[in-house]
Amino acid sequence: GAVRLLKSVPGELQLLWGTSSATGVKTLHGRSFDGKDWDAAKLIAPLLWSCDADACEAELPTSSASAGMGMGMEDEYDQLTYSIEVITAGPAANETLAARFLQQATFGSTRADIAHALKLPAAEWIE
Repeated sequence: GAVRLLKSVPGELQLLWGTSSATGVKTLHGRSFDGKDWDAAKLIAPLLWSCDADACEAELPTSSASAGMGMGMEDEYDQLTYSIEVITAGPAANETLAARFLQQATFGSTRADIAHALKLPAAEWIE
């Protein structure tokens, strides 16, 4: 059925997994990262997303047959259940990214430069 999912926030990755009731196989159906729109992560029968400023909507398949999950052996009675996995970048990862960016974009960085960069959204690092 139709589902409406909020977009991720900056520094976050959300993954939409579909799990087969018959086999337990998990397939990635969609993703949203760094506040961007949800998009299709599957090459076979990808979901079509419709997004507004805060969230995106898609029609989720209810069986492996309607999702195109198998190799020609899909079963219309094999029901799919969905879950969302949220992965958040920790402060250490952000500090590493800021240090790497400053190293590449300048003649080197200091701890003060990194601390200042971390206070800004990544989009403002380049002016």
